[in-house]
Amino acid sequence: MKDEKKCRCCGYPFGYDGIEESTTTPGVCPTCEKAMKAFSGVELRKSASADLDKYSPMFHKDSYMEVTEWVNGEGVDVYVDFGPNRPEKRFELTYDEFNVLVNLVHIINPEEPFHILSDKPILTPELE
Repeated sequence: MKDEKKCRCCGYPFGYDGIEESTTTPGVCPTCEKAMKAFSGVELRKSASADLDKYSPMFHKDSYMEVTEWVNGEGVDVYVDFGPNRPEKRFELTYDEFNVLVNLVHIINPEEPFHILSDKPILTPELE
């Protein structure tokens, strides 16, 4: 049995259901070629999310947080869904604002462990 040629993007076999290899983008089917053209020049944003109930039993099982970095890399958008019967929260912070926030929380509660990956140290300015 010979190896059948497939789209290098989606893996769909050429010749099946009349799908043929693109003449302008070798190794890719026409559907994937259209998607590639639609996304060319579009910068994908880095994003991470977490189920909140894994961190504390006070959170609903359907609650989660998603953090998405801005395209310019200077900060993040934060979206928190607490589940049913609680309003969602959305806010944005630059990385400098985030570092200030972490520092202020650390000043209020220095015993609380913070597991932050940052090249900037947690500062402890004098309180007035």
